[in-house]
Amino acid sequence: MSAENEPCYGQSPSSSCVETSMYFLNRDPLFVTEKPYMFRFDIDTDEIPLTNTSFTKYSGMTVRDLRGQEHRFSIEKQGFAVLTLPREIRYEDYFDPNAVTEYFRSLEQLLVEYLGASKVEAFRHGIRKRHADFPVSTGKSYEYDQPTSMAHIDTTPEEAVREAIRQHGKAADSLPRSRVQWIKYVTKRVEAAARTFK
Repeated sequence: MSAENEPCYGQSPSSSCVETSMYFLNRDPLFVTEKPYMFRFDIDTDEIPLTNTSFTKYSGMTVRDLRGQEHRFSIEKQGFAVLTLPREIRYEDYFDPNAVTEYFRSLEQLLVEYLGASKVEAFRHGIRKRHADFPVSTGKSYEYDQPTSMAHIDTTPEEAVREAIRQHGKAADSLPRSRVQWIKYVTKRVEAAARTFK
């Protein structure tokens, strides 16, 4: 039996997998003419719903630990890869703009080599830091983005092209007329903390 087909035997810290639930957006004919949206703050009107979305919870989904199997994954086959940067960044460095900029330069060079790209630019970063009450909402705005409990993608092929144009403004016309990729990058290895909430 291959590793990906092995049953999950529980949620102990020593287990290589966990059984969990995920929420998926329900399809709606409305989305043909109106983009799905969700306000993360109160609005001063009752004429606009806070969201035009609904979700279905799917239980019994298995999430497996890939540590020790990093070599099995690639951008071309699975849509993601696990790479090692020669330069590490400490947690506290995320709050130092100069340290973040230096780290991005190392990241860009690594991706140029891995992807065979003519150019790579890191254009956005953020920090997710779980509030002690998550996933129960406090009813107030969080200082940091929280972990997401919904299956999602961050962009579409069309939006990736538009973002490249936005990032370069008038200089976008000078960009190579070739393939554009949007790579989402998670920097830090998550150890036991990944199991701290259900």
